[in-house]
Amino acid sequence: MSDDYNQRAMAGYGDAHDAAQQQALAQHQLETQLIIKQGREEHGEDRFDDMSAKLAAKLGDRVPEFMNIARQFDNPVAIVAALAEDEKRAEHLAKLPTHRMIAELGRLDAKLTPSSQALTSGEALWKSKGRSQGKLSDADWSSPRQDTLSEKEWDKQFWQRQKARAEHRKARGY
Repeated sequence: MSDDYNQRAMAGYGDAHDAAQQQALAQHQLETQLIIKQGREEHGEDRFDDMSAKLAAKLGDRVPEFMNIARQFDNPVAIVAALAEDEKRAEHLAKLPTHRMIAELGRLDAKLTPSSQALTSGEALWKSKGRSQGKLSDADWSSPRQDTLSEKEWDKQFWQRQKARAEHRKARGY
């Protein structure tokens, strides 16, 4: 009876473990696609794809491991761009053990993320921007949080806000 119980318990554990692995893989793939989308928006599709290909060539079979680590940092797009530009650093990174790769990417991310953008939350900055598409609420517009936007994104939101205000005034007959 105990053997039967142990077999059923282990089978249940295997199913739960497989489901957790599938969920983690799906999350990894989703976040990787979001990073690619953000990179293409910031750098242009062809340029970002070229940078990604150049970095992938240097990292070889460690690309999935690299993306799993990079997606945890605040600015994975800037990390990809910086490593694509610095081929020696990318080659060096590919040779490091995982724990050293994490430390090196942390240093690079800290260097690339201005201190005004650094948040003290448990979530990476790019993920929190993604939820709101980087759009500032009225309350945040004049707060220090506006510093988390690039100059281009700030201008884009400013003019969208001005357009929305003009449409609102026009609808009210001002």
